Amino acid sequence: MPPPADDQEKARRLVELLKNARRIAVVTHDNPDPDALGAAFGIRAIAERQAGKPAAIVYGGLIGRSENRAMVSRLGIEITPAAEARWADFDAFVLVDTQPDVRNHSLPPGAPVVAVLDHHPVFRRSQASIPLFDVRKDCGATTTIVLAYLRALEIGIEGKLATALFYGLATDTRNLNRMAHPIDAEAFLHLFPLIDLDALQDITRPRVPRAYFSLYKGAIERAVLRGDAIHTWLGTVSSPDTVSEIAEFLIRLEDCTWSVAGGAHGSHLFLSLRSGDPAQDTGRLLKEVIGKDGSAGGHGAMAGARIALPSGNPADADEAWRRFCKRFFRALGRSSESETPLIG
Repeated sequence: MPPPADDQEKARRLVELLKNARRIAVVTHDNPDPDALGAAFGIRAIAERQAGKPAAIVYGGLIGRSENRAMVSRLGIEITPAAEARWADFDAFVLVDTQPDVRNHSLPPGAPVVAVLDHHPVFRRSQASIPLFDVRKDCGATTTIVLAYLRALEIGIEGKLATALFYGLATDTRNLNRMAHPIDAEAFLHLFPLIDLDALQDITRPRVPRAYFSLYKGAIERAVLRGDAIHTWLGTVSSPDTVSEIAEFLIRLEDCTWSVAGGAHGSHLFLSLRSGDPAQDTGRLLKEVIGKDGSAGGHGAMAGARIALPSGNPADADEAWRRFCKRFFRALGRSSESETPLIG
């Protein structure tokens, strides 16, 4: 079955935009997850194979989670930290899995963004000035959108690229069990025969350091229940994405509707929220709770936020976490409920 005409038109438009550039930067959100990394890998393939232009994948923050580091290493995804990027060398930017006004990326102000591909709620202010703005509510992952472009352009999807796209899609939709749509299921089935199963095994079950187990031990020991919500403070973390990993882990608790974790990294407090109720809008809730204190985003049952701290003093992070919890439980209507430790 031929690709939809709309995908063909958008894919051709992207190639035209990239052909007009000298050198392209594909920029992910900070601390990129597998969906962002897989989508960026696919866009770079389009830039190099169809537009004939060099493209670099640039990210801010860290790639801290063991699975994500294994993905980059095992699949040979060449990436450049934002702190090392020569921004002046690029004259065209593509944002994947984020949008200009979301503020969770390291894109320099005024950078010429030619395209945005994302599956999160639309930030309208971003839309008007960008030549190609493809943000789809009916996709559970940005990799699904990028796959549609690759197929429309008839670009061969070899094992490493297929595995990157598949793993990005699988993690963001929890193997099609979270916020997945028919287009994601079709993408999942299309990619599966193409993936490198040995590489996928290495990525999904990587070796981890001793600190990994200390992280989980501390998270469980500090976890507190309040009604159908569980929350835990991680203190200072080595990587922001460990916060989301713990929130994802704790939502598995039976009879738990809400899971929230917090941790400090550098000059920011990082927060991650999960819900066991797919009808909830965690992104909207977190934005309301955070207000103007920081930036937040997400959709469906998962969301994240970060709040700038006045200084690097750990006491600032502790106090910011306490303020957040007070607002969060007030928003949930749980202010009057008592707290009990997860474990005695």
